[in-house]
Amino acid sequence: MKKITLIAVAMSIPFVSFADVQCSGTISKVYKASGTPTLSVLVSGASRWINLPTLSDESMALTAYAANKQVTFNWVAADIISCTDGWLDHRAFTGSWTIN
Repeated sequence: MKKITLIAVAMSIPFVSFADVQCSGTISKVYKASGTPTLSVLVSGASRWINLPTLSDESMALTAYAANKQVTFNWVAADIISCTDGWLDHRAFTGSWTIN
């Protein structure tokens, strides 16, 4: 009986799903302020700056910017639902991204 109760309780717990918003375009601008440790980028097709939290992200972004390559940012944050005004400027990026 305890097993059935445990299974019923476990099945009733809602699962969290993330929005998985995908923003694609070229990096149109790069921003670095003296008081901040990392770069932010502005991607065409998105209206807000994306802060890049790691040096490898910054290296990839500068490579894509210099070559004018298409990039795709895959956000995995439940509160981001759109590439247009979907987050506050300079929000730290969470997810994965590629240079296409």
